[in-house]
Amino acid sequence: MAAPAKIYPKTNVICTMGPKCWSEEGIGALLDAIPEEAEELPVDNLQITGALVIATNYYTDRFDVPPNQSRFWIADADGAIELFLNYREENATPVFQVRTGQKINFTVTAVTRYNGKPQIAAATGWELVDAGNDVYMFEPDRELTSADVHRLVRITGTLSGDGAPCDRPDAENPNRCWDLDYGFGQPALFRTKSTFVSTGGCVTYVGP
Repeated sequence: MAAPAKIYPKTNVICTMGPKCWSEEGIGALLDAIPEEAEELPVDNLQITGALVIATNYYTDRFDVPPNQSRFWIADADGAIELFLNYREENATPVFQVRTGQKINFTVTAVTRYNGKPQIAAATGWELVDAGNDVYMFEPDRELTSADVHRLVRITGTLSGDGAPCDRPDAENPNRCWDLDYGFGQPALFRTKSTFVSTGGCVTYVGP
């Protein structure tokens, strides 16, 4: 279902120590604080409270740290951001199983950008506030913009292009990429390892 632009409660963001603080509240303030070109950048204990988990990576018990624990997305009324945590580091991921619909508190200690997209690279002080909250998706009625990065969307359209591999050259099982024409402006980039899609096919994507 479609949802208005501001669909999540505001998240409190509080800088608790260090030489620099952001006075604004919300994930939007955190996004504004991440430089346009950044390697991993430490931050001074930026506390986030009441953020809503809107999507996670998949769960499996084949690994000591399931992928959903180290890669997930949060949002509030002012924006959305991905957490891409180093699961190899001790205590780097939440102590509870991360699930869509949870509200969580944590403290950001490092941020970065990957292919231009902002990410939280490290955090601590994980707390589960509650669970079972509604998570809304946006069905675009306009062209997607950079402001929609990491937002939970549902788009349907037709694939065009040759589906060429689009990972690093030495990848054993590379993703393939198509243009996804969803009816507004420039097509979106559709990237997948699936063997069930092909040029000219109609797909529906739900995710960040």
